[in-house]
Amino acid sequence: MVPVVKLRGLVRLVRDAVDAGSTRIEQLQKESLAQPLAVLRVVPALERPAEVVEAVLGLSFTAMHAAIRAVNGVVATVLDAMLP
Repeated sequence: MVPVVKLRGLVRLVRDAVDAGSTRIEQLQKESLAQPLAVLRVVPALERPAEVVEAVLGLSFTAMHAAIRAVNGVVATVLDAMLP
């Protein structure tokens, strides 16, 4: 049987990895969105729509990854509570 201390460590390791991965993916999504929108902003008629798209998608990415990290935290807390 695996010692409880190792299981708790594993739970924390996975929680931290998911948090870090989600944070990095969120950053990459926002960075990959920036370049095409910068090109669209060059066209005066598309400048404002590009800003709106960036704001909406940025909030969407932030909300989605905040939810992932929140669920990850709850799962880690529940698993930790289940361990003796």
